[in-house]
Amino acid sequence: MTGPAAPQGGFALFLAAALLCLALPAGAARIAAARRGKPWAGTYRDLLLCAGFGAAAFFLLGSWLLFGADAGGVLGLPPGASLPAGQAGIMGKGGAREAGAAWFFLYHLGLCLVPFWMFYAVNGERLTRAGNALLCVVVCVLVFPVAGHWLWGQRWLGPPGAGWLAARGFFDAAGGVAALVCGAAAALAGMLGGDEPRAATADDGGLGWGIALAAWLLAASLAAEASGGYFFGALIALGLGGFFGALAAKAASVAALAGTKAGLHWLGSLFTTQGRAVTLWRENLGPDEAVGLAAGVAALSSALSVAPWWAIPPLSALAGSLAWTGLNFLGAVLDMTVEARRILALGLGAAVGAAACGLVALPQPALYAPGLFVAGGATLAGIELTGAAATAAWTIAVVWLAQRALRRAQRALATLPVE
Repeated sequence: MTGPAAPQGGFALFLAAALLCLALPAGAARIAAARRGKPWAGTYRDLLLCAGFGAAAFFLLGSWLLFGADAGGVLGLPPGASLPAGQAGIMGKGGAREAGAAWFFLYHLGLCLVPFWMFYAVNGERLTRAGNALLCVVVCVLVFPVAGHWLWGQRWLGPPGAGWLAARGFFDAAGGVAALVCGAAAALAGMLGGDEPRAATADDGGLGWGIALAAWLLAASLAAEASGGYFFGALIALGLGGFFGALAAKAASVAALAGTKAGLHWLGSLFTTQGRAVTLWRENLGPDEAVGLAAGVAALSSALSVAPWWAIPPLSALAGSLAWTGLNFLGAVLDMTVEARRILALGLGAAVGAAACGLVALPQPALYAPGLFVAGGATLAGIELTGAAATAAWTIAVVWLAQRALRRAQRALATLPVE
């Protein structure tokens, strides 16, 4: 669960923060380095340098906008403390309030950086090192904190108030909307703001993708543990979400090529051919399954601890099939690399998962943040979808404008005479 952290979960948040701040950018660096044909270590160093500027900006300003006292449901304002998380009274496992506040801050810093990692994995070479550092600052001050305040507000830091979506019951179980939708929208904005399309490369950064996805799975599961849930239960749920998402995406691709009946027949063959079809499928996994896997994991990231277990297969399958269909439609307009499709699938899956989970969400009266989760229905599904759409729209607008301004500045600097 994103945002609130149970008192006994401080160390789990610390581990989740380490995965988000160190392991996940290692995957993004591997993806970008493979595409550009550059050494991985140098790209990783550049990413950590950018993260340093972003972290400073988040500490000085972004954390206030995210968790400060509510101002009309839109922005947070500084309540006067030196660190917003310090008001939460969050205690570490050893009972140290300072440690709990620090872990709380680091975990949300990790989430705040996720949109930039996703942007960089797709568009890193469009800006110089300085340009990427400045864009990271924009993400850590204007993109994630503002959208996060809408979705979470100050509700786990106590009164007063919450963001305009949080006040209406919006929930985001493990960062599916706040981090993944923001990240996918940032990547899309970068593609829209580029000067020329880029052809896909032979090396699609598969190893980097695996590192990044594994880091997200572990971080989301640790966040569930910190919120009073179960680490292994969350990990199993996310794994099942990825499996059913990949299954549905493959069926959708078969149906698109040979008709709906062929897609259903392929699904049926997995159960009627004594394992032969399953073996053949496993030996020929491709980009369709990768898209579905990403969408399924993202969908469950929006539903951990809230959706009933029976909803995992249909929810993740819906996300996988819709993400595959949506990306095929988008691919007719944009020239997308393999890694871009995977990144965008995370955002689409998170949005679909949040909306679908809104229909079947279970009431959670035992959670320590009163009123955080409410029983599902059409109204809550609409609130979830509105939150995803508002987050995506805000992110695209800010990142597109920031990238355009930075690219113009780069071109202006390149024309200056060198003495």
